[in-house]
Amino acid sequence: MVGEVGWPTDGIQYANSSKSIDGKQERNGTPLRPGDIDIYLFSLSDEDSKSIAPGNFERHWGIFRYDGKPKFAIDFSG
Repeated sequence: MVGEVGWPTDGIQYANSSKSIDGKQERNGTPLRPGDIDIYLFSLSDEDSKSIAPGNFERHWGIFRYDGKPKFAIDFSG
């Protein structure tokens, strides 16, 4: 079981959308579980009121920016 996994898209030097799942990088599961991966979406949009005590990146976990625009193309059709 995976508790929480992700990659913020802003807030620190190494947090950026080029490291995120952006549709350009193919994902094929893991060596033990090839194929599609079921996921739990942690944050739909960035949260401006979230604490930055751990770092500025904490406000940038969403797949949509503060203004509601998507950060990258995502197909939700399944």
